[in-house]
Amino acid sequence: MQTSAQRLGFTLQEIGNLLDLGDGHCEDVYELAERKYSEIETQIADLLAMKKSLKRLLGDCEIRSGTETCPIVETFAGRNHRLADRN
Repeated sequence: MQTSAQRLGFTLQEIGNLLDLGDGHCEDVYELAERKYSEIETQIADLLAMKKSLKRLLGDCEIRSGTETCPIVETFAGRNHRLADRN
């Protein structure tokens, strides 16, 4: 069970909690699984936002290729708020 539960994103502590509940507590197990699902949905949304921002920065680098300033470094250093604020 541990390996399959870990593949679904459960931590070792969460797996222990599930095992402690046992088979007779399906509603409690369901609630824990539903909570994990919600966490994964949030992580996916966060990753998609990060992907979108990074893609924009990469595009800006291609456009400004050969210039002295790098849009990625400017953004990380806080000198390019226009890029950092776009989502």
